[in-house]
Amino acid sequence: MHNAGRWVADALESILGQTYSNLDVLVLDDASTDDSAEVVSGFRDPRLRRHRNERNLGQFGSVNAGIRLARGDLIAVHHADDVYEPELIAEEVAYLVAEPAAGAVFAIDTFIDPHGVPFGRLELPPEFRGRRPLGHSEVLNGVLRYGNTMLRASSSLVRREVYEKVGLFDDRYDLRADLEMWLRISRSYRIAIIDRHLVRYRWGHDNVSQSYERLRTEPELTFALLDELLLAGDIAVAQPDALSAFEGRRAEDLLIVAANLYTVNRKGDGRAMLHRVQARRLLATSQVRRGRLLVLWVALHVLLRLPRVEFVARVFHRRWGLGRGR
Repeated sequence: MHNAGRWVADALESILGQTYSNLDVLVLDDASTDDSAEVVSGFRDPRLRRHRNERNLGQFGSVNAGIRLARGDLIAVHHADDVYEPELIAEEVAYLVAEPAAGAVFAIDTFIDPHGVPFGRLELPPEFRGRRPLGHSEVLNGVLRYGNTMLRASSSLVRREVYEKVGLFDDRYDLRADLEMWLRISRSYRIAIIDRHLVRYRWGHDNVSQSYERLRTEPELTFALLDELLLAGDIAVAQPDALSAFEGRRAEDLLIVAANLYTVNRKGDGRAMLHRVQARRLLATSQVRRGRLLVLWVALHVLLRLPRVEFVARVFHRRWGLGRGR
C-alpha cells in the first residue's frame, strides 16, 4: 500500500474476516507518508505482519517485495483500497486444490464508489463463464477481444511454485505488468476465473490506475504490450476475429486520445493521433460502439482544424476524459 490510510482499514477487516482462516497477512507499506502505518497498527490480529519499504518501490516493485516475504504456498496480492467478500479465499483455495493443473485463479468484481456504495458489476463474456481452467490461447484471445477486463489482479491467488518458475512481475511494463504476468503464467499453467463477484473494486478516488487513465494523451499501454507479445510468437495462436477486435479497440483508444488532445488544446498532436486511426478497423468488429465512434471520427477531422471551442472541450472531457482503459 502507499498512502492508503483512508481505505486500508476496510480492506484489512475484509481480509482478516475471511471464512478461510489459515492466513499469513503481510501488510507491505511502500514508504507511505500519510497515516497508513497508524491505521494498520490498530489491528492486533496475530496473523498480521508488517513490513515498510525504506523507499518507494512503485506498485510492482512493492508487490515483488511482498512475494519474496510471503510464507504460504498460495499467494494473494490484495489492494489496500478494495474490499473482499468473506468467501473469496476459501473459494479460490478450494479451486486450486481441486484443479492441480491450475496455477492461478481469479474472481470478478463489483464496482463501488469512494464511499463503498455499489454502482456496477463486471460480467464475464459467455465463453469465460463457468469454472473450467483456461489455456494460453483462450486467455490471449480473450484479452485481444475484450482487453484486460477479466483477470482482476486484486482477486488473484497464485501458487508459490508458479512465481518460482516464471519469475516475478516485470516493472518495465509499468501498470500492465500484471497482464504480462498472467499471460506469462498461462504459457506454463492453466488459469481459471470463478464467475462470482467476490471483490469490491473501489472506483473514483484516483488510485494509480485511475490517475493514469484520466485525460490520457498517449495510447493505452496494453496495446504496446500485446504488440510485443504477438511479435514474440503469440501471433501463432491469435485468432482472426480476436485480432480484428484488438485493432478495433486500438482505433477506439486512439480516437479517445485524439479527443483528449483537443480538450487540452494540443490540436497538432490530436491531428497526428487521428491520422493513425483507420476507420475500417472500427467497422470490422462488433467489440466497439461503431456508430458513435464513426461520428466522433468525423467530428474530430473537422474540429482539430478549427479554433478550439471551450464548450466542445468540456463535453469531450466529461465523455472521454476518463479513458475506457484496458
